[in-house]
Amino acid sequence: MIKLEKVCKKYKNFIALDEVNLEMKKGEIYGLLGHNGAGKTTTLKAIIGLLNIDSGNIHVDNDIKIGYMPEAPVFYEHLTLKEYMDFISEDYKYDNLIELVGLKKFMNKKISNFSKGMKQRAAFACSLTHNPDILLLDEPLSALDPEGRKDVINIIKGLKDEGKTIMISTHILSDVENICDCIGILKNGKLIFEDSLIELKKGFIYPIVDICVQEISSEVEFDSFKFVDKFTYENNCYSFFLNDIRAGKREILKSVIENDIEIISVNQRKSSLEDIYLEMINGGEKSD
Repeated sequence: MIKLEKVCKKYKNFIALDEVNLEMKKGEIYGLLGHNGAGKTTTLKAIIGLLNIDSGNIHVDNDIKIGYMPEAPVFYEHLTLKEYMDFISEDYKYDNLIELVGLKKFMNKKISNFSKGMKQRAAFACSLTHNPDILLLDEPLSALDPEGRKDVINIIKGLKDEGKTIMISTHILSDVENICDCIGILKNGKLIFEDSLIELKKGFIYPIVDICVQEISSEVEFDSFKFVDKFTYENNCYSFFLNDIRAGKREILKSVIENDIEIISVNQRKSSLEDIYLEMINGGEKSD
């Protein structure tokens, strides 16, 4: 439905998009991930024509309607929500949309009195007024409390069930893991990964052992261990990424005990999307 081919965009000397190749397929939820300044918002704006690209091509299927929700929505705040929806919706019916996002009882309240989360919900409703085929949502969950995020996630799942195609730019990785079919990861304007969430996990999954300890009195060279691919250390807690969970765990615990390091807790888990994302961003290679 949407395809980007070698798309480039520069702002003076800053490269926002560097030969980005990306494809959204019909009916999928696409999660666009990346650090601040990676190019997520620029990508969305390029797709809908809010900015001109310097080179490359953006293909959108004919007769496709696109809805867009910006990260920081702006309203005529002297209007009530009803007045604003009347203004933007033309002949489209919007009562069900306002109810869908949970703002029905605030229809006659001025938008200037809305919280940031309420404005986020209102912007979501606005993006749906013309019944688009594709939704581009820039950080749609960022201003919402946990209950609000759950509501919006359920709405997004429902829209997918209706056949809509959705792209979400976000940094809330746990929410992406719950709803996305496909993941694209941007780093410094380059798309460094694009595939299904299932394939991402297959390619970068690790068994992890987290060991929290008392203050360390001696240095232990864990990176020389045969079964440890890498490890991190923060706030007196180690996270070991292992290529053999049994042998690696035994090797680590033996060394910790031999070095008189007092263990507070040991936890075994599989790498989360956040672990995998950080591995990709930091230039990690897929392990065999």
